[in-house]
Amino acid sequence: MDSDQESTSSSSSSSSTYSSSSLSDNAIHLNQNMYRTIKKEVFIWVDSEFKDIYEIDSDRMWLEQKENIITKLLSPLYKLVNKKYNVSNSDILKMLHGRWRSRHRVSNIKK
Repeated sequence: MDSDQESTSSSSSSSSTYSSSSLSDNAIHLNQNMYRTIKKEVFIWVDSEFKDIYEIDSDRMWLEQKENIITKLLSPLYKLVNKKYNVSNSDILKMLHGRWRSRHRVSNIKK
């Protein structure tokens, strides 16, 4: 019954928290402000420090480059992010996918 009460209380506050429980079994709860802060830093690191390691191509499809993103970019990025925040790989991958999706749309509009 405790888990029922926890799920009820967490669902009532879903507007103020972000839950990655759908992404992984060990749920990490981040409030929206913390998620946005982490996301901004991830994008800055990807665009600056990790640009030489692997640059996400907005013209290519996500599935075509997902393997390279996971093998080349995700591991060093995860190490850097987790020095400051406690975030799962799936959360970081979700952030990167959102970034690719927004840039891919812009790229398609320009064509």
